[in-house]
Amino acid sequence: MPVVVATPSSLYPGGTWSSGTAPVSGITTSAYQGPWYIEEQSLNIDYHRIPGGELSSTTMSLSGNSITYRNTGTKLIAEVKAKYSSRKDWTTYNTSTAQVPQTFEIVAASSDTRGNTYGVINASSLGPQGSIITKTPFYRRVPWNDLSGHSEMTSSMTATTYFGVNQRDFKCYAASSASSGPAIPQTIDQTKFNDSWEHWFIDMNSKGYLEYPDNGPFLVCEYLYWLPGGYSVSQESLRKIIAMIDEIGSKITDKKLYTIPANWDCTRAWAAQDTGISEYSIYRHKYS
Repeated sequence: MPVVVATPSSLYPGGTWSSGTAPVSGITTSAYQGPWYIEEQSLNIDYHRIPGGELSSTTMSLSGNSITYRNTGTKLIAEVKAKYSSRKDWTTYNTSTAQVPQTFEIVAASSDTRGNTYGVINASSLGPQGSIITKTPFYRRVPWNDLSGHSEMTSSMTATTYFGVNQRDFKCYAASSASSGPAIPQTIDQTKFNDSWEHWFIDMNSKGYLEYPDNGPFLVCEYLYWLPGGYSVSQESLRKIIAMIDEIGSKITDKKLYTIPANWDCTRAWAAQDTGISEYSIYRHKYS
């Protein structure tokens, strides 16, 4: 069944100029010459909602059995792309400074990859999957000042809010003591499993785990935009969406995202959260 995409919704329906003087059509102003210090940043998020659950009840006999699970809630996993740049510019402008906030647009799908729908998508919902894209990149222009530490740089990154490890490797690593020198677990391309509900549903160390071959994925993510119980679009709110975008933005700044595939941190015995852009700032986001 095809995935139906909703009409994109803006998280910032207002204007774009937040400071400086916006050029006005038909009015001639004084010319301001460079050099200028120009900063820009953008962020795109591709997301999937995944289920979490637990074993509810079992009825077993030698002639048959009944096993029941229940959904405890859902959360988002995301692939994240961000850019930041600063540069020197010698263009002549009609304003002495300018700043444009970073705004976002939601492109949400009304159904998951299996064709299930969960309610009507609106401006305050992400749906089961989709993208949050930068509608207007952040832009800031001020006079260049060497004493202020102005410099030119370009940074970009692609990372995720989750990671994956070969299940067999992780089990062996967890069972071995540090003194025995266990082999480092092999991390895998986690994006290939962003819709693998069977692996996400119950942690492999929990009762009722849906067993798969030992070389299958062991997947881990944080409780990003957690919603309790069975999922419905009516559970969502714009406030929670904004909080999630800023949470991911903070992880970019703090370099707390996972590369693809993730690097393994032997000291922590866990995947390394080592990817981000320290110059990225959520204080450049604008939602209203």
